[in-house]
Amino acid sequence: MRTEIREFIQKSGVFMTETMGATKGKFEIERDGGISFLAYETDGEGWVSLLYTEVPPALRGRGIANELAQMGLEYAKTHKLKVDVVCPIVFRFLTKHPEYKSLVGIRGYRPAKTQST
Repeated sequence: MRTEIREFIQKSGVFMTETMGATKGKFEIERDGGISFLAYETDGEGWVSLLYTEVPPALRGRGIANELAQMGLEYAKTHKLKVDVVCPIVFRFLTKHPEYKSLVGIRGYRPAKTQST
């Protein structure tokens, strides 16, 4: 079962779509006909792993990956989750935005468990 949540991010003036299943999801930005996203997984134990970003070639160089990194970190902050940073874009974003460093923990990435049907 998948749910979709749309929120307006006033600071950046874009819509964020969070598409998620039980433990896996992605933050999406739709702009100029392309969809960029940051994939993540939660473990049900208070952790979110920010995995990787994908931005279409035509949209690269516009700061979209940084917007996605900020969305992921704001999500963790709002939901009181510790962050496991796997994505190098998020890691680089954190070096320039120390206000988010308190969210980061050291745990080692563990893939989400799949649910059997």
